[in-house]
Amino acid sequence: MLAPSRSERTRLSASHPALPGATLRFSTVVTASPRSDGPLADPAADAQAMAGTGSTLTPLSKQERSIAGLRGYDARASLQEPGKPLALSYRFFHAGVAGSATAPEIIVALDGPASARVQLDAAWDRLLDSVRPVPAN
Repeated sequence: MLAPSRSERTRLSASHPALPGATLRFSTVVTASPRSDGPLADPAADAQAMAGTGSTLTPLSKQERSIAGLRGYDARASLQEPGKPLALSYRFFHAGVAGSATAPEIIVALDGPASARVQLDAAWDRLLDSVRPVPAN
């Protein structure tokens, strides 16, 4: 087996006019050692850390979820930063399998205004349900 390479990384960032103010990010990386500290892994600790900045992070949910056959978690939180409108943060994290290009670390992130929660919830669920593995040739 070949050693994992840091060059085996994919990043995508997108926005859409139907959801102004929302940003989607998708990243994968072949990892040498899976980590357990993914985004919003410990919402209470994240909230405490954010409190020091004057911001308030409120965990909304965290549950196991699979995308493309890879088990991870789906975490959602609201974020109130000083002087800014309430925002929502959605995160999917799969820790990856050491050295596997077919099971890399995956982070999917969607951030947007809380005023668009219904649309963001629907877009997030459709997005995660649509992720499929690409056959390895």
